[in-house]
Amino acid sequence: MRKAVTEGDDIKAALQKALKEGTKRKELRYTFRKAENVSGADLQLMAKSFPPALEKLSMDFGDCENLAEIGALGEGIGQLHALTSLKLDFMFCKNLAEIGALGEGIGQ
Repeated sequence: MRKAVTEGDDIKAALQKALKEGTKRKELRYTFRKAENVSGADLQLMAKSFPPALEKLSMDFGDCENLAEIGALGEGIGQLHALTSLKLDFMFCKNLAEIGALGEGIGQ
């Protein structure tokens, strides 16, 4: 899926394909470090597509300079009731203005 994002392909199609392979996944790891095309809309799509039985989630968005909105991601994470491990990396995402919405979504 990283390839789809970095090459500007349709992330929706790539995400649906990746998650269709195993809706009973217990662990997901996304690495989008330095991907220029990742947007808040992409995070919202990912958040809506998380497998419900997910226990471990790791997402690396470090150096994604165009990423500005991450609130919808928190809402998706907040719906993962089996989640026991969460790692999020937004280091050097220079355009993130408001990260409080992420925590609010997770706390729902």
